[in-house]
Amino acid sequence: MPKDTKQDVATPAHVGRASGVFCPGMRIDNELPGDQSGDDALSVCYDLRVETPLELLGRAVLKIAFAVDTPAAQIVARLCDVAPDGVSQRISYRALNLTHHNEHETLEALVPGQCYTAEIALNECAHLLRAGHTLRLALSNSYWPIIWPAPTPTTITLDLVACSLELPVRSVSKETAACAPHTPQAYPDWPAETLRATDARATTITQDDGFIVQETFDDFGVARDPDHGMEVGSHATSRYAIHPDDPATAKFQSEWNFTFKREAWQVEIDTENTMTCDAQNFYVHRKLRATEGETKAEVLAKEWSRTIPRGHL
Repeated sequence: MPKDTKQDVATPAHVGRASGVFCPGMRIDNELPGDQSGDDALSVCYDLRVETPLELLGRAVLKIAFAVDTPAAQIVARLCDVAPDGVSQRISYRALNLTHHNEHETLEALVPGQCYTAEIALNECAHLLRAGHTLRLALSNSYWPIIWPAPTPTTITLDLVACSLELPVRSVSKETAACAPHTPQAYPDWPAETLRATDARATTITQDDGFIVQETFDDFGVARDPDHGMEVGSHATSRYAIHPDDPATAKFQSEWNFTFKREAWQVEIDTENTMTCDAQNFYVHRKLRATEGETKAEVLAKEWSRTIPRGHL
């Protein structure tokens, strides 16, 4: 822990590159969080070496006393298991929009310099830290792209004397006996004929202009149902871009393609989605196009946009 009683949290907007997918199951692969050490290096971290095995079961609770320099801010807490070789595994995490510091029903703009308190209950976890590992609490101002960032760069000043972390340490007087081994049942396979195999890839690059860009492509393939002959296929791309120094540059784009075919009948649906922002608003733009037949004759085309005030987001 730092010797000073104050700690500033002012991290770049692209923290979260190893966060994984918010809702696993939406991609073919690369869904779960990866090694957190890169994000840890950009965060404010507090480490505790574990000398004996430590079992966690439940929700860790972080209590903070803080001040900010902007009317809207957010803080993200991650609990990680750092192995002796430096690999950091995320155990649990939780974000809090600090304008919700009292309750979610009544929001209020923060007064720069004023002292506040908040309590953050991290997501439930069940985890064993081995002896020689390190328990790490990592704090950041953002967790992109899982969480859309606050509108402006922010400095959160913590009063460490009034901050605490309560761990859900598992403790039992008598250990429950392990269940008898059993033979797992195979998950039933859908007896479909594969016409196009699945494929997926993900890349993260830093552009010459400083933007961090994460791109994914998932081809869910094409399969034919032998019962009724329907051929169904789809593929999707997504792109997340942000400049580390400016959270208002956050941008999300996605494109989805769906195909349905049976004998001479076939249709295809394409969607394009874009979301951007500035300090006042979110901007959402969508396009939809549906075609029919081998010539892809257009049967429906729609395009619309919405401007959504940010409020306290």
